[in-house]
Parts: sequence; C-alpha cells; structure tokens
Amino acid sequence: MLVQAAPTSAAPRLAVLIALPWPGETAMSRDVAAAQTALQRRGFTRSEVIALDGGRSRDAVLGFLGGVRQRIRGWREGDLFILVSGHGTYKGTTVADARPGLLLSGRYPPPPELAVYWDEIFLALDVPAGVRAILVPDT
Repeated sequence: MLVQAAPTSAAPRLAVLIALPWPGETAMSRDVAAAQTALQRRGFTRSEVIALDGGRSRDAVLGFLGGVRQRIRGWREGDLFILVSGHGTYKGTTVADARPGLLLSGRYPPPPELAVYWDEIFLALDVPAGVRAILVPDT
C-alpha cells in the first residue's frame, strides 16, 4: 500500500472582486456580494477574498491592484481569481488598434481619468510566473 504524505501547506490563493458601478447602479455590487458568498461556501477564508466596490477613479482601481500585486509578489505558485463587474469600453478605431478596458462613468468617449485599460490592469498586477490567473470579466 502506497501512503502519500499530506501536503505541508496548500498553494496560496486569492480572489479579487471588483465592482465598478456608475452612480445609482447596484447590479455590480450585488455581483461582488454573490461571488463573496459563493467563494466562502467553497472554502475560501475571509482573508482569501478581497473586494473593491465602487472604484470611481483610475487611481482607486490601479491603487487597489497595486495592493494585490504586493500581496502576490512572492508567490511561486497558486491561484489568483479575478472578477470584474462593470462597464466596458475601448479605445481605437480598428480591431488591430483596439484597446479594451473598463469605463468608470457614463461619459463616452471617456476622458483618460475615467477609463482603465486591460493592459494597464495586467501590468499593475504583474502576476508571477507559476501563478494561475483566472479572469472573469463581466463588462
């Protein structure tokens, strides 16, 4: 009979939930609340789930993601689950130069301070090699 040693520690994991509602909207916040509940029912601890609800500026969103980056910086393995609920936008006029992102207000086209683009999000996170990033965009 082969007996396997129990792992000494589980790989780290973190669920990052981001709701970017416009004033008066509640659906995005409800998405985050439902995701928090579902993740905790599946064994995530409170410290493994962090949320930004209502980031109204680039600085708020990118600052939050910078905090996530600091938290996962030393990871060599693990799972980073990212849910973003909000409104999408893009910059560019053709598929080749399109730059998709998140729209932080109802103004279109958005001024630079009211949009965060996916390339900026991935750069801000700087997910270490060996860490699996699972992205669920609801935009």
